[in-house]
Amino acid sequence: MLRDYLAETRSFPEWTDWDRIRNIDAFFQYHQQASRAVLGTAGLVGTYLNPATCQKVRLVHSMIRQLQMRSGK
Repeated sequence: MLRDYLAETRSFPEWTDWDRIRNIDAFFQYHQQASRAVLGTAGLVGTYLNPATCQKVRLVHSMIRQLQMRSGK
């Protein structure tokens, strides 16, 4: 069964639109940096919600605010 599936899906169907696939690939190559930033930011949510790291993150943010207030910026 697996062998049959692999044999049948080895090649692409006739209706494959290679120009569209190349355009989609170019789009994602161009926006790769932004998508990484979004995924990285989304991953931070888990860090902020983790009880083990939540206090550390809040402390770091508090220290940054204190340093900004002292610098006058």
